[in-house]
Amino acid sequence: MKVEILLIIVGIMVISCQKEGTRQSVYSDVKTIELDSLPTQKVSIKKHQYILLENGSNILLTGISEIIPHDSLLHIFDQKGKTISTYNLRDKKIEQIHRIGAGPGEYVDVWDMDVDKNGNIWLYDLSLMKLIRYTYQKGELSFKEYRIGKQCLFIGVEDSLNIFLGNVYEKGKLTAWLGKMNLAENNYVHLIKNEEKLDLPYTASTYFFRTKEELFFYKKHGEYLYLLNSGEAVPYLHLASKQHPSREDLNICQQEKSSFSLYKKGKINEIGGFYETETHAYLCVNTIPTKHIIIDKKDFSISQIGFDVNSELNGHLKVVGATEKYFIGYYLPSEGTLKYLKNRQENVSGKDSVDKLTEDANPILLMFNFQEDE
Repeated sequence: MKVEILLIIVGIMVISCQKEGTRQSVYSDVKTIELDSLPTQKVSIKKHQYILLENGSNILLTGISEIIPHDSLLHIFDQKGKTISTYNLRDKKIEQIHRIGAGPGEYVDVWDMDVDKNGNIWLYDLSLMKLIRYTYQKGELSFKEYRIGKQCLFIGVEDSLNIFLGNVYEKGKLTAWLGKMNLAENNYVHLIKNEEKLDLPYTASTYFFRTKEELFFYKKHGEYLYLLNSGEAVPYLHLASKQHPSREDLNICQQEKSSFSLYKKGKINEIGGFYETETHAYLCVNTIPTKHIIIDKKDFSISQIGFDVNSELNGHLKVVGATEKYFIGYYLPSEGTLKYLKNRQENVSGKDSVDKLTEDANPILLMFNFQEDE
């Protein structure tokens, strides 16, 4: 009896110590965010800078799928335009990979990109089922190809020999949400199988999210973000909610080949991004309205980004990457955005002037954080 009472007291103490919006996961050492009871307080940004990608050249971006920093470089993937644009934060120059074709070092149907710890750029060609590793050395671009014979939609690079594959197809069917390919042995294994036998429409640019050397993975309609480490997927963050879609909801999506019904029901469609700086983490939850969540890594306190209290952060901003100190997002150069920037040119970096930009310009980057200067 004394033991039972003690356990009850301990349980009460644990519950009382949990922060609003968080609790422990069923996995030990895995934090949980309660998406249905997020705190109402909103966080303001502390420092920001806009980056213009114009440099007087003919380099144009049709969009930005993701940005992966490495050292002083920002590798910008334009999936629609089938290009990798590398922006140097120091000299503000842009190099671009745009090699369409079926020959060596070329690609036909590029779907995803990653950058390894050595700064090599990896692309995956869905049509040719091959990986291409590009390397810049003294201004020269070299490449190496790997014919993996696997169809997937997303890639994440662990090292030069081990590649994670997301949304893997075999004989036209989605067989795994996550798999791993060893390039040296040409060996593939499933890590997270498609036990549900579902093949659902997706809207995210990728389900791999990179912060420096750490690589995270999200299984569509799942409740966990995974940290990919030593060839395994380890639960990293539990996303608890009653608004995760039911099997019936997912069956409707599959029949309609659309996720629109989830939005109409107020369900969570997917995770739109997860990135970390040295002090904070950013989580985007695609529902209506979209949830933009900031986690203070020091004490795991939860806030929401205050688009209404940050004039620099409005609903048109999409966060697509992070450096050690800054989150990276982008705006399309609308009339309103250009007018706003022209009045704040002290926070603008780039080769060209804001005054020269039109609505046909490249997307405008925003680097921002929530940390006070030391």
